[in-house]
Amino acid sequence: MGTPVVGLIGVGILGRPVAEELLASGVALVVRDVVPDAVAGLAEMGADVASSSAEVGDRCAVVLVLVQTADQCRTVVAEVLERAAPGTTIAVMATVPPDVVVELAALAAARSVDLVDAPLAGQGVQSVRDHAMWVLAGGEAEVVERLRPVVEPFAARLVHVGGLGAGSTLKLAHNVMVYFGYLAVIEAVELGHAAGVADGLVKEVTLASETLSSQSEVFLDIYERRRLDPGGTAENATFATYAALSDKDLGHAVEVAAANGLDLPGARMVATMGDRLYRVEAPAVAGDGAGGDAVVPSGGGSVGPVAIPEAVRPLFDGKPVAFVTTMRPDARMSTNPMAVVLGDDGIIRLSTITSRRKVRNLLADDRISICVVQPDNLNRYVEVRGRAVLEPDPDRTFIDSIAQRYMDVDRYPFDRSDDERVTISVVPEHVSSPTIPLADDPPFRK
Repeated sequence: MGTPVVGLIGVGILGRPVAEELLASGVALVVRDVVPDAVAGLAEMGADVASSSAEVGDRCAVVLVLVQTADQCRTVVAEVLERAAPGTTIAVMATVPPDVVVELAALAAARSVDLVDAPLAGQGVQSVRDHAMWVLAGGEAEVVERLRPVVEPFAARLVHVGGLGAGSTLKLAHNVMVYFGYLAVIEAVELGHAAGVADGLVKEVTLASETLSSQSEVFLDIYERRRLDPGGTAENATFATYAALSDKDLGHAVEVAAANGLDLPGARMVATMGDRLYRVEAPAVAGDGAGGDAVVPSGGGSVGPVAIPEAVRPLFDGKPVAFVTTMRPDARMSTNPMAVVLGDDGIIRLSTITSRRKVRNLLADDRISICVVQPDNLNRYVEVRGRAVLEPDPDRTFIDSIAQRYMDVDRYPFDRSDDERVTISVVPEHVSSPTIPLADDPPFRK
């Protein structure tokens, strides 16, 4: 049996090399990414570029999902299922919690589509290039076996771990060990430098004693180089993405452990250290600050946009109050109520002045959480987490629009002449709006 037409959604850090290896092996490939530049050049290599995930579902017998977050997986799989034929196979290769896999598999089964989890374990891009990846599959054995001819161009092993979610659980366990190894590298290197140990001896000794794994050796070389030269804006952005993914994966590992009655105190600690692991650089200011230049926080980098569901968009109508949480440099949280606007572009925007604590917080750590609650029904709310970008508002256009909406006046009346206004723009990366019983008639209703 020949290789079926394959779809690949998410042409990012691993998705791009996977796509290139599939094309090099002659696989008929349809690709899709929400960022047009991500698929640049793949058409010249023989890929068809789809305009939507639904189109991928319509055209492909096997669909590989290589996006970065659980919410992105939910969005993509839902769109694929709109047009996927019965018997289509979806492989979730993203690192997501096992319960998300079970949830998505149930949706797929309702459309007579098979879905398995099949995350990748290896040493990143190089393992794809070397055809050395391990594919950790969870699901029915017959469905998993359909993936074998598809993954052979970039993988050394297809391992059937167990039932749905088993592959995802093993991948999370794998990543706990990976990121702990990275932390061990950092602390060993920093200890050696602080105490005057000659450069290179930490690596030489730990290699000789076989303490240093091959993966941690690669990381050690990168870390040592970035100690001296961060590599510029583009490289820093890439490593910021790695930082965000490490925090995400370890957070999922902690959640899965808790669901199984286990505490992972080390993982809980390291799950907030992505920026330190990857030496994400301090904030920079784009341009000279004279006019509309954006102030770019340091942070962990975006893991990609997530749409605000239509069902909760009405919470942003009228004059909503958002509870906005940022992280202080001492790791304590700071929360304030703020006016909030959800734009037609899906971006959430707020306004503040540069002297406020939240601006200093965001310049050090661009993570932000926004919670909007229906005033007369506390069971109905939406929480949005994402990354903030600060943009100057020198003519106060945005704050004046808020004043018109919230105060029925043309100009915001409370700024001093020396106040510097900025607009906080938030691209949602995670959206949570739990369904709570009695949400339409809660005991809190007035």
